[in-house]
Amino acid sequence: MKRLFFVLCAVLMLSSALCLSASASDYDDIARELSAIGMFRGTGSGFELDRAPTRSEAAIMLVRLFGAEEEANAAYKAGKISHPFTDVSAYTSPYVAWLYSNGITKGYTATTFASQNPCSAQNYVVFLLRALGYQDGKDFAYADALNFAQTKGFYNSTVFAGSFLRDDLAALTYLALAADMADGSTYLLDSLIDSGAIDSKAAASMKEQFKLYRARTTGAADVEKLLQFKIGNMAGVGANTVKIGLGTLKGSELKSVTGEMIEAYKGIPFGTFERRFDNARLYDKNLGYFDATSPGPLSYQKTDTPFSLADEADCLNLDIWTPDSSPDELMPVYVFIHGGANTAGSSNDSWYNLTNVADDGIVCVSLNYRLGAHGFSTFRLDDGTLLANQAMSDLVVGLQWVQKYVAAFGGDPDRITIGGQSAGGYNTCYLISSPAAEGLFDRAIIQSGGDLGMSIDESIQITLDYASYLTGQEITSSQEAYEILSKTDGYQLASDYLHSDYAPDCFYILNGHSVRDGVYLPIDPVETLLSANANNVDVLVGHNEHEHVTYTHSIYPQTMAFFNAQVIRYCGEQNLKEMQNFYGLTSQSPRRDVRKALTAFGNITYLYDSYLVADAMVDAGKTAYVYRFAYGSENVTDDYNMNKSGVFSAKHSNELPFVYRCTPTLLPRSGLKLINEMHRAWTNFIKYGDPNGVTGNDLAAAWPKYDTASRPIMYFDKISSVTSLHDMADAPTLKKVFALLYDYAF
Repeated sequence: MKRLFFVLCAVLMLSSALCLSASASDYDDIARELSAIGMFRGTGSGFELDRAPTRSEAAIMLVRLFGAEEEANAAYKAGKISHPFTDVSAYTSPYVAWLYSNGITKGYTATTFASQNPCSAQNYVVFLLRALGYQDGKDFAYADALNFAQTKGFYNSTVFAGSFLRDDLAALTYLALAADMADGSTYLLDSLIDSGAIDSKAAASMKEQFKLYRARTTGAADVEKLLQFKIGNMAGVGANTVKIGLGTLKGSELKSVTGEMIEAYKGIPFGTFERRFDNARLYDKNLGYFDATSPGPLSYQKTDTPFSLADEADCLNLDIWTPDSSPDELMPVYVFIHGGANTAGSSNDSWYNLTNVADDGIVCVSLNYRLGAHGFSTFRLDDGTLLANQAMSDLVVGLQWVQKYVAAFGGDPDRITIGGQSAGGYNTCYLISSPAAEGLFDRAIIQSGGDLGMSIDESIQITLDYASYLTGQEITSSQEAYEILSKTDGYQLASDYLHSDYAPDCFYILNGHSVRDGVYLPIDPVETLLSANANNVDVLVGHNEHEHVTYTHSIYPQTMAFFNAQVIRYCGEQNLKEMQNFYGLTSQSPRRDVRKALTAFGNITYLYDSYLVADAMVDAGKTAYVYRFAYGSENVTDDYNMNKSGVFSAKHSNELPFVYRCTPTLLPRSGLKLINEMHRAWTNFIKYGDPNGVTGNDLAAAWPKYDTASRPIMYFDKISSVTSLHDMADAPTLKKVFALLYDYAF
């Protein structure tokens, strides 16, 4: 057997058992992997890797690479195919007959196949090219097959120099299985699995390895890159460094709450756009050697110190936390979308410590996207062009980037969970119902945020109102508004968006809402959800017991007029009177009515649409888990202040430290147990699709799957328990609201 070190590293880089020394067992390992999927067979003497392969053996391999082994044997047995050769064994005859009948081989002479003659590298490479869908005489010349294969990345004249032996045949087969099909639709192994020619379970390990390798090398097999990938995580790449198709990223290390070191890569550009208010597209410039050790630029928003961006598209950057960028197996991925009313916030907010989520064997990603007027303005230009959903386009492109490159960081592009809190929950709802996000994720987490967008006309009017506010004159032309806002200073455009003067119901506008344009959001998202035409995925959904307490001392006016305006915006003016009745807003006591209105406001803003999503996913055959966070509820009083001073309560955002293991201030020691429990539930859902974990008993009380009949939920408190939405105090109001707003029986 040859001991060519270069060959050994190249063909075995995907094997987790590989060490950088040559041995017969190393070749046996690769042969065993091929044997496990029915691609390579040995004899009573083993795999015999140190002898030349015969033409018969090569013919058998080729039929298997075409995914036609079962078809060949059945057709030959039925007499539907045959061959004219007299030197082919009974075992080999079905394979040769299939190749002959399909015009893939003509034999050595008219009556001989030369079955026991050695198969040359050129012969076998021609076979492989045909299996990949290339045609000799059209795509390549037979005499030039080796050079053509070298351009396709699975042959290298230096690596495969010398006599062609069975170890070379195994190596070339392995490389070809990782190579792209000629039409670019997929790669060979995946094609054979899809056709049923190779059992998916038997090939699961190999597919996992190929997925990681192909992500690191941006596609088709490459012997040189294969070697680099194995022995150095790509050439020139060291610790906390990852290479993707756009360049080499240098990261850093962060310590998690358990003391584990997590690789962090920050500020990575994922999208770009040419002009303000254009939709985003994937970033495609060469990054070279990119310093990813510090956060990228913020999206324009109001800050203590005004700032400017050299290029407004610079804000489209993401951060990645990974426990291991070179794992033996790809890990589940969590893409987190930050909150902040869609007008503020970033992927580096201290509330969201994704280091502690990565610590649980999860690759975490957090996206920065355009905020405020930059991300949520809508225009109908004079030529009919609709400009809308800038932030939604950012998020969709961000998910496309994650699917394309996350394997380079150890993440599995086929196991992506998206999630968000507050406005991030809004955006997660949008993505679930978005046609543009189809296939980009398979689970979702919605924390205190439900929204299904607004109409085009309503969003255009809000944009016109804002342009009028900025100019001090009434703007009625969408084209004129576009020209005004396009020229406004970037920071001013974002910071002035937060002024309440230009609209009496500013909170609704403050929360940037995506637009039901039929592209990024369906025209009728309720119908889309309830008819199972959304992106149907497993979900974990919930909210906090007293979301509204956050707003008792806020900048928003504490008047009934303000809250009525919110109800009109969210629920429609025609529903105002009934919503007031549902929540008992009938007394003349301002203090009592404001308290009730705040409760209504919290539910309208954070509860209803997310519950509708949970119901829709269950009705579509997916799994949902629903929760309510109640820790500290006893600290909410009936007076106007509502929250006792200096104590922790279940108000908006206060579940975040529990999920992300960031011990909050004001939290008594009794809350530490709940931190571990909620964190475990979230990470279990991301990893397994079940918050209870693989054993089913990771939580103090088993969290049941949600159903639309009994409606069980997990009630997180000092002692967590399972209850039903039917038994909650607000159940009668929920039923009335769902019937009114969605024409849906809750």
